[in-house]
Amino acid sequence: MSEAASYLGHISVEKQKQHLNAEGQSAFNFTATFIIAGQIGDEPHGAYMVYAEGNSITTSANTPFFCKLAKVNTANLF
Repeated sequence: MSEAASYLGHISVEKQKQHLNAEGQSAFNFTATFIIAGQIGDEPHGAYMVYAEGNSITTSANTPFFCKLAKVNTANLF
């Protein structure tokens, strides 16, 4: 999941750069923040918040606020 979050962050930053003009400005804000969660193969379940800048955080004892946010947002999907 960590590699998937890193890849998503990289692609997001590249797409934002595509829409900038020569001065590095855009008439539209193409930034986005993503939540990616799940399980790949036998790896443990994971959840990542990927910021517009391309970096991400994951769930842990040090980020209890993110655990609660992920539960609230995924609960609304079903």
